Amino acid sequence: MKTQELLKHYEELANSIVTDPDKLEQFVKGWGKGFHDYSFTNTLLILFQKQDATLCAGYHQWLKNHRFVRKGEHGIAIFAPIYSKAGKNQETEEPDDDATAETVRHFIPVHVFDVSQTEGEPVDLGHSEMVRGSARVDLDTLAALFGYPMVIDGAASQSNGHTDGRTITVAWKDNKASMLSTYFHELAHCELGHQNGHKDIAKPVKELEAEAVAYLVCRHLEIQNDRARYYIGKWAGKEDLGRAGSRVLKTAEAIIRKIDRREEKEKWQENNRTADTTPR
Repeated sequence: MKTQELLKHYEELANSIVTDPDKLEQFVKGWGKGFHDYSFTNTLLILFQKQDATLCAGYHQWLKNHRFVRKGEHGIAIFAPIYSKAGKNQETEEPDDDATAETVRHFIPVHVFDVSQTEGEPVDLGHSEMVRGSARVDLDTLAALFGYPMVIDGAASQSNGHTDGRTITVAWKDNKASMLSTYFHELAHCELGHQNGHKDIAKPVKELEAEAVAYLVCRHLEIQNDRARYYIGKWAGKEDLGRAGSRVLKTAEAIIRKIDRREEKEKWQENNRTADTTPR
C-alpha cells in the first residue's frame, strides 16, 4: 500500500470513528489494553485491519525475540518515520512515536505482524488487562499541567463551560466527573486552536472535535462520558469533516500522554521517598 493511499485510508477511518460512539469506545479500549507503544494513528490502522490484534512488531523485531512470521501471513500496514539525527538520515521499519517534528522527514508505510501470526518462543503479551485509575486527577492539577488558567464559575448557568483560548472556565457541578469532561472539552478547543482563527472549520465541526477529544480522554481515565456519546452519535453526516478525525486523535493522544507522564513521574517520586525512609 502506497503512502498516499494509506493516508487517505487513515483519514477516512479517523472520521468514521469520531462520529460513532461505539467505534470510538472500541478504539480507546484497544489502545488502553496494550497498544500504548503505538500512536493513535497506527493503533487505528492496526485495529481496523486486525480487530483481535494484541501485540504487534515488525518482521525483524519478531526474529530478535526468537519468533517467526508464519508463511502466508499478510502484514498490517502502518506508518513509520524516516528521520534525521545528528545530520544523518536514518530509516527504520519499526514505528518511532517519540520522534519529534524537528527530526521526522516524512513517513512511509511499513508492515507489522500480530503475535498470533507468529510462532516460536513464548512471549509475555503484557498490558492486555491493564486498568488505569487516573480518574482521580483534579482540575487544579490539570490547569497547572496544561498551562491554561482556570476559573470555576459558581453562578447558575446553562453553559457547562467556555474558553477564549487562553483561560478555561468550568461551571461548578456537584458531579466532579462532569466538570472534568467539560474541562477536557474546553482544553481541546485550546489545543486545537479553535479560538485563533480556523475560519475554514465550521463551528459544528469544532464542537464535534472538542467533544470527541473529551470522550477519548475521559474513557482513558475511566470516566463514562454518555453526554459525549449522545452528541457524537447524533452527528454523522452533518458537515464535511475534512481532517477532523485525525486532528481529534492527535490531540487526544497528546493530552493523554501528558497526563500519563505526570502520573509516572509522581509514582517514581513516591517510590524514591519510600525508599529513602525505609530503615536500613
